[in-house]
Amino acid sequence: MLGLFKQNTISTAAALVIVTFLMKVRAILHPPPIQELADFNKGLFFKWDWMKSFYTSSPSLYIFLSVCFLLAFALYLNFVVNNEKLFSRKSYLPALSFVLITSMLPSLNVFSFEMIASGCLFLAVSKALSLAHTTTPRKVSFDIGLFLGLASLFYFPSVFFFILLLILLFIFRPFVLQEVLAYFLGCLTPFYFSAALLFISGQWKHRLASIYLHLHLPLNLVKFPVFVVMTLSSVILLFYSLYLINKTATKNAMVVRKKWNAIVIYYVFATIIGSLSIVFPSTAWILSITPFSIILCSTFHHNLEKFNNFTFYFLIAVLITVQWLV
Repeated sequence: MLGLFKQNTISTAAALVIVTFLMKVRAILHPPPIQELADFNKGLFFKWDWMKSFYTSSPSLYIFLSVCFLLAFALYLNFVVNNEKLFSRKSYLPALSFVLITSMLPSLNVFSFEMIASGCLFLAVSKALSLAHTTTPRKVSFDIGLFLGLASLFYFPSVFFFILLLILLFIFRPFVLQEVLAYFLGCLTPFYFSAALLFISGQWKHRLASIYLHLHLPLNLVKFPVFVVMTLSSVILLFYSLYLINKTATKNAMVVRKKWNAIVIYYVFATIIGSLSIVFPSTAWILSITPFSIILCSTFHHNLEKFNNFTFYFLIAVLITVQWLV
């Protein structure tokens, strides 16, 4: 049975690599119109005009470099999942799942402030997961707050993660005032240095007058059929993954169960703030894809071959449908 599982996992992974490569090539050859990207280069009180100029002049090259960044991030995500022992077997399926799901829409492959914020938030959550076995909890608590503060500067709705990360501190560690204070100081540090830099450069009043909170209701859809297909498929895969996670939960150690609870809560928060975009789904949806790809891996790691096949063929069908509708 173990040999069959390994063989099936390898073949599934190989097929996922091929499909992912084709989807990424399509995204590079057919970049989305800049209108679908909303304010992808605008942060809380600053923006990088070079990003919009670069994308306007060479959209395919911009997407190619963005895909390279995504691949690097996917490898780090894979490293964290394996290092925290969320699954009994190590594999590259978390990275493949992340890269594959981001292939659904071309806008999810665009390097944006939301993508930077998503990376910072995942760094914060991965640090929180390591609290269970760290020997330097104060330093880790400060780092968690620091990454949250950086994410909020690039995409302000990330500030809502303050509650989640505080909850994770209490889940993985007993209450220690110094660690909570370190977390608070970490959150304030990026804002403190940004304010100091603006004050020294004399741009304080100008930047304060142009604060952008990214708080938009998702009233404009990319395409209604695409929205319906992505929503239904995501709900089906989510409940299917949660069912399998819950089914095997009793076999996991208590600390692993806590980590899975943290990932699920992470997904809930990320889904809410990832929906706050002028155009939906757009670049901000990548915040939700990061934890979703981890949850989805539970179907690939299951020890029954038919589950691997179901997830694989279902994902391929959804991808083809979305690409055709787009």
